[in-house]
Amino acid sequence: MLFWILAVVLLALVLVMLALGVFRQSSAPASAAAAALLIYKDQLAELARERSAGRLQEDTYLAAKLEVERRMLSADTAATTANPPANQAANRAADPAAVTASYRQRLMLIALLTVILLLGAPLSYWQLGRPGQADQPYSGRAAERAQAAEALAQQQQIENMVAGLAARLKAAPDDLQGWLRLARSYMVMERFPAAVKAFQQAARLAPERTDILVAWSEALLATTPLEAGFPAGFADLIGRIEALDADHPRALFFLGEIAARAGRGTAAREYWQRLLAKLPKDSPLGAPLAARIEALANK
Repeated sequence: MLFWILAVVLLALVLVMLALGVFRQSSAPASAAAAALLIYKDQLAELARERSAGRLQEDTYLAAKLEVERRMLSADTAATTANPPANQAANRAADPAAVTASYRQRLMLIALLTVILLLGAPLSYWQLGRPGQADQPYSGRAAERAQAAEALAQQQQIENMVAGLAARLKAAPDDLQGWLRLARSYMVMERFPAAVKAFQQAARLAPERTDILVAWSEALLATTPLEAGFPAGFADLIGRIEALDADHPRALFFLGEIAARAGRGTAAREYWQRLLAKLPKDSPLGAPLAARIEALANK
């Protein structure tokens, strides 16, 4: 009897959480990038708490903080591009009829989820979780073994395709799109040194494309733990991005970081002040960046 009481309580809690998610108002993040910004903001606060409590050494804290800020900068740029201020203002002017229709749709969704949970949970328990259910050793789970074999075959197929593309590019070294596909494939496979070389070839063919230089810098940064400092050639690459676009957010951020680590506080402040002026007023990166600027000014 106790089991069923607990099951009903848990089911009710799940339904409440689903209802809260479904009926959440439009003030919630409008995109994955906006949601990521909130997560990164919490991560910065958590890092600060860990350092204050003495559980993080200063170099570890600074490296982790830099990585979170780098991701915030990328997500902030994506969020601003996906939902510019003009669109945000238009979104706030909601049509009452559309709001009513949306409310009804949410009620129907809640009802559907309730039925699925009420019927699906007991049936799933009876099929898979009831006492006395026979064990299912891996050798007897043919479907699972077939799925694992298929995943392994797909992985091998992807690796063969990437290897074939790399071989083809040796005979056609001026194929820009080919080098970009190869570099992105290596990034997905987390073969970062190989991705660096492929992006380098792409940049050779299109030296004025900042998007390629930015992707190259991302790959280069991934080759070295941040605690060890910036990898060789990274500062020069960021300088190339700034030379093509003096107000590029990534260039301003990292040029400021490089200057700060080299003890050039004035230069670091100038870079970050320029970046701060370009960020949206509600950017989560604004507050930590302003704090770093103030800290440099007080030195």
